[in-house]
Amino acid sequence: MIIANEKELNTLRDSGHRLARILDSVKKIVRPGIATLELDIMAEKLIREAGGESLGWALSGRRA
Repeated sequence: MIIANEKELNTLRDSGHRLARILDSVKKIVRPGIATLELDIMAEKLIREAGGESLGWALSGRRA
C-alpha cells in the first residue's frame, strides 16, 4: 500500500483508531463457549454504527 498524501494517512489513522475501539468492545463479550458468529455479528454491527463498511457476510449469513 502506498500512502499518497496526508489526507490518506489521516484517514488510515482514524480508521485504525475506530477499529481498535470496536475490537475492545468485542473483546468484552468473549467468553468460553461463545460462537464466533456472535462475535462477527457484533463486530459488523459496531463497524456499521461507526460509519464503516464491513465484508457484510456476518449479518447476511454468508461466509467470504
